[in-house]
Amino acid sequence: MAPLEVDWSELPMELLGSVLQRLPNVDIIHFGAVCTSWHSAASDKSYSSAPQLPWLMLPYKAGHEGKETRKFHNLSENKIYQIKLPKEIRHSRCVGSSFGWLVIVDRFCHALLMNPFSGAIIHLPPTETFPGVLSVNRSKTSGGIDSHTIRRHEPDLEYSFSAARLRVALISKALVTADPLVDNNYMVVAIGLSGLAFRKAGADS
Repeated sequence: MAPLEVDWSELPMELLGSVLQRLPNVDIIHFGAVCTSWHSAASDKSYSSAPQLPWLMLPYKAGHEGKETRKFHNLSENKIYQIKLPKEIRHSRCVGSSFGWLVIVDRFCHALLMNPFSGAIIHLPPTETFPGVLSVNRSKTSGGIDSHTIRRHEPDLEYSFSAARLRVALISKALVTADPLVDNNYMVVAIGLSGLAFRKAGADS
C-alpha cells in the first residue's frame, strides 16, 4: 500500500496557529521560512510565542544608528541573530521591554510598542499628552517637529526642548504589564521627565 501523501502547506490556519503558540521565537522564524502559507501564519500578529529566556538587544555601534537590522543575543543558544526592524523605529531609543515587546521612543519623540519578532507595532498616545508637555512646535516650512514646550516644576517654568533632547529626557524607563496580544487590560508604565506616567490599553493620553 502506497504511503499517504500530505501537502503540509495545506494545513488549516487554526492548526498552524496552535503550533506557533508552542514555539520559541527563533523557531517561529524558521517556521515562517517553510512555505508561503506557513509564512503567512507566522506573520499573523494575533499569535503569541511560548515563554522563554529573554533575548538581549545589543547596542548600536557608533555610526550604525540608522541600520535596518539590530543584533539580539539568544541566551539559550548563545547565538546572535540580526533582525530587520521596521523603518518607523530606526534612529530610535529603546527605554524598556516586557513580554517580548520593546518600548520605543522614535526620533520624532513618539512612543510606541514594537515586537521585533512579529513586527507588530502599537502606537502610544502623542507626546503632548504626557504630563508636563504643553505643546509641539512645528516648522512652518517643512511641518516637521522643531521643539516641544515643557513645564518643569519647582520652579514652575516653561522650557523649549528639541525633539532630540526630549527623546532622551521624556522616558528613562518603561514597562508593559502584560502581553498586548493576550491581555486587553495591559498598561504601559513610564518613568521620566514628568515623574510616573500610566497609559491603559485603548486610552488616548
